[in-house]
Amino acid sequence: MNVDAEHTERLHKQNIERARVRNNNLYEQQLAYSRQLTDQGLVRTIPVLQQTESSLDLELEPEPLLAH
Repeated sequence: MNVDAEHTERLHKQNIERARVRNNNLYEQQLAYSRQLTDQGLVRTIPVLQQTESSLDLELEPEPLLAH
C-alpha cells in the first residue's frame, strides 16, 4: 500500500470514529433530556430514541446500549 492510500485509509478511520463519538454524544444528550422530562412528570415514559447515521451516510456498527 502506498503512502497516499495509507493516509486516506487512516483519515477514513478517523472520520468514522469521530462520527461514532458524535452520534453517541447526541444519543446520550437525548436520553438525559428524556429522563429529565420523565423525572419532572412531563412525560410518562421515555421515548425510544434512534441513533442516526451522520450526513456522510457512514455504515457504522450500532453501539450496544448499556443498562443504567
